[in-house]
Amino acid sequence: MKADNYILHEIKEKIIELYDYVWETGYNCEDCEYKKLVHEPHGEVTRHCAMEHYIDECPVIELAIEENRIGGSKQ
Repeated sequence: MKADNYILHEIKEKIIELYDYVWETGYNCEDCEYKKLVHEPHGEVTRHCAMEHYIDECPVIELAIEENRIGGSKQ
């Protein structure tokens, strides 16, 4: 049972790392319906993601999870 919990923890950590990478790079976020651009009064544009607290529902994360269920991508 401890091994299962360890594996689940590792998977959760990898999902969080992937979401952080997607957020930092904007990878596949160009046309995402959950992305919001806010034009700040001082001229800066900030990017916000509606999936920030629901990362397992992010389309990029969902696709990665689905690819791993099917057998993963070939490298």
